[in-house]
Amino acid sequence: MRFLFRLFLLFVVVIALVWVFRARILDRLGLVASARPTGSEEREAPGTAERTARERLSDLDFSVESIARELKATGRVVRRKVAEAGRQLEESTRDARTTAKLKARFALDPELKARQIDIHTEDGR
Repeated sequence: MRFLFRLFLLFVVVIALVWVFRARILDRLGLVASARPTGSEEREAPGTAERTARERLSDLDFSVESIARELKATGRVVRRKVAEAGRQLEESTRDARTTAKLKARFALDPELKARQIDIHTEDGR
């Protein structure tokens, strides 16, 4: 019973903190805390928001050439990163593959006790 009471109390405290600091939380998340406009602000708000949105959109370049140029550049970066990751993966698994191959060969030999043989590989050897 005590546990449930403490859990409920913690829940209430967390909700109260979120309620008190909601403006700061929304601001940090990039969301604007919505305050109710009054009087003349209410009439200017739609025009101001539209003007701000148009200014931000005018800064963006949606031409076909710029989009193609950006895709070409990012495609090169992605291909280079994938190739680099593949090489790193191959290098990091080389020792494990060599160990697995040797253990498989030893396990197939009926005269050897493969479980008692320790294999250490380094740099693929």
